[in-house]
Amino acid sequence: MTTPNDPNQPNYDAYRYPETPGQTPGQTPPQDNYGGYQSTYDAPPAGNWAVDAARNGVAPWALGVSILALVMTVSIFLTAFAAPVALIALILAIVALVKSRKITGPYARKGMSITALVLSIIALVLSVLFWVVITVFLSESGVMDCFTLTDPAAQQACVDQALNDLSNA
Repeated sequence: MTTPNDPNQPNYDAYRYPETPGQTPGQTPPQDNYGGYQSTYDAPPAGNWAVDAARNGVAPWALGVSILALVMTVSIFLTAFAAPVALIALILAIVALVKSRKITGPYARKGMSITALVLSIIALVLSVLFWVVITVFLSESGVMDCFTLTDPAAQQACVDQALNDLSNA
């Protein structure tokens, strides 16, 4: 059993970090209005905070929506619905570019706005191209003529015949 004042026991206070500059380890810091801690931090003047900096918040949204439109365009099932999303992305990219002209510094995000504009144009062109190819294919194959029939069985037989004629040609 050891006693608290045993000289053979190590002095753990010597291993503590100093609380304030110039204070020796184990020494109690002087009490002041800051709860016992002295402030060594000099705050910057008002208006220089990063929170006060104007940011282009539209640019990340434009980039995200344009990437979504591009992914929808290259997917098999969502290509038909990519044109409205690409149009929304194009509008957001234009708004982000206009907003980036009014902001200086790194928070203008002009590169992000330009990237969103390019991606949304690519997605819109690919989506419109998809619709043109599908329309030409349906009209050239004779499948469009089958949609004028009212009987579902006759309509199905017409589509089968048009696709068979297309595959045999």
